[in-house]
Amino acid sequence: MFCVLGQAAHYWLSQEAALKMTQMSSSYAQAYHKLEFRHGPKSIASKDTLITFFLSDAAEEEGSLLIGELKKLGAAIFVVANHATPALRRDSDLMIELGQDEPEYARIALTAIPAHLLGLAVGLRKGLNPDAPQNLSRAVVLGSKDGAATKRRSV
Repeated sequence: MFCVLGQAAHYWLSQEAALKMTQMSSSYAQAYHKLEFRHGPKSIASKDTLITFFLSDAAEEEGSLLIGELKKLGAAIFVVANHATPALRRDSDLMIELGQDEPEYARIALTAIPAHLLGLAVGLRKGLNPDAPQNLSRAVVLGSKDGAATKRRSV
């Protein structure tokens, strides 16, 4: 089980990361707002769960507390943060520290890279081709108004 947590701009990033994990590795992944996770989804945290955190600068302290709680429940913890504290280093199984001086909004694209690499690694480990996800194509072709399939033209 894969869970991806974030808040503010990192919340939509967590949604994208969960989608990439699902597409690239045919694994079930779910995204949650970091604080929402405490109100029910936390019950899935176990040794069989990898929880990825995208920590925002403004909420790093709250995130660190939640990471500590989930670590005690046995979950594997992957953290992507701009600057790591000693507590984050202690409670993370995998830590990516960006160490950038740019404003947070300017680092979002950089922050997304570790999620793509995780999806790639899990897909390859399962023997899949992450570049050709199962049941997906590059384009979605919709049927005509009468329900008949529309023919696709080569470009």
